[in-house]
Amino acid sequence: MDGKINVTVWSESEGALGAYPDGIHSAIADFVQKTGEFGEVRTATLNMPQHGLTEEVLNSTDVLVWWGHKYHRLVEDAVVESICRRVYDGMGLILLHSAHASKVFKQLVGTETNKLRWRDVGELERVWFINPAHEIADGLPEYFKALEAGRKNGTTGPFREFMAKQHLKTLREEVRNHEKELEKSNNFRVML
Repeated sequence: MDGKINVTVWSESEGALGAYPDGIHSAIADFVQKTGEFGEVRTATLNMPQHGLTEEVLNSTDVLVWWGHKYHRLVEDAVVESICRRVYDGMGLILLHSAHASKVFKQLVGTETNKLRWRDVGELERVWFINPAHEIADGLPEYFKALEAGRKNGTTGPFREFMAKQHLKTLREEVRNHEKELEKSNNFRVML
C-alpha cells in the first residue's frame, strides 16, 4: 500500500434516499474523499454486476464500508464469499445502519444476527475497536463509552463529542495550514 487507504463504499440503493439525492453511498464516499486522507474512494451498489464488488475491486480495497437496510437477501452468495475471504486476508470492514442483518456479517460472526433488542434505560455501552492496530483505527482509543439513551437523537452523546473533536482538530489543522500560507504572503494573519 502506498500509505493511502483505498475505500469502497457499498449500499443497496442507487437512487435517492431521503436527504441523499445521489444515494447514501455517494454521500459517504464524498465525505471520505473530502478528508484528503484516503487514496481511491469508489462506490458500489446492489444493482451493479456482482454488486460492484468484483474480485478486482475487492483486491484493491483496503476498507469496505457496507451500508445495508432491507435487501440483504438479494446479495449473491458468491459475492459474500469473496468479501469474507478479503476480510480474512486483512481488508477492513465497516458495517453501517442495519448491516448486522447482512449475509456478510452473519457469515463473519457465524450466527443469525437479525433479531436485535435493546433497552433505553441509560445503561453504559462500550464500542470497541476489535483491531486497534488496523489503519482505519489509527489514533483512536481502544474503545469509547456511549449511553443507550443517546440513540434517540441519532448519535450517542460521547460519540458525537468524539466526532466533533475530530472535526475541530481537522478544522484547526486546515486553518493553521492556511495561516502559514497567508504569512508567506505577508497580507494578514488568521487566529483560531
